[in-house]
Amino acid sequence: MKKRIYNLIVAALIFGFFTDCHQKENKNSNFNKENRLTFTEKESTVYVEKFDDFLVHFFCDSIFQISRIDFPLRGMSTEFVFNEEKARDSVGNFFFIKDRKFYWTKMNWTFIQSAILNNVEDYSFLKKKGDNYYEITYRSKLDDIVLFFRFQSVSGHWYLTYYSFEWN
Repeated sequence: MKKRIYNLIVAALIFGFFTDCHQKENKNSNFNKENRLTFTEKESTVYVEKFDDFLVHFFCDSIFQISRIDFPLRGMSTEFVFNEEKARDSVGNFFFIKDRKFYWTKMNWTFIQSAILNNVEDYSFLKKKGDNYYEITYRSKLDDIVLFFRFQSVSGHWYLTYYSFEWN
């Protein structure tokens, strides 16, 4: 009786071993087949964001704006520093200076709204397009404030990579 139980256990283990290996082999062959299909037959579609659509969304949605700024953001502000080249390394509430370069921080970023900039009576507007970037300059007609934005395309999405707020 013990010998019969022992033989049944051994037979079950051997059967299980061979069927399990066979299933693993099939899974591996399916995996490799899928990979080949993925890399050889599947077309990849890259979404490219239209700049004008992005810009409207950027100036209307504060959360979207924060998500599309490359912090720490290189830039300038004559409100805080008049001459970047003479500035020492320092940290403020809205910015920091490192190696004589001004950077805006995410911590106290002030949302820039389009309602302010769309007033054609108060601002002049210049838009320059490059290969994978746009530069936009707003110049106030009332108080000589100049806002400069540089947006760059990264993997089909637009990001603010430079922002300057200056008094002339």
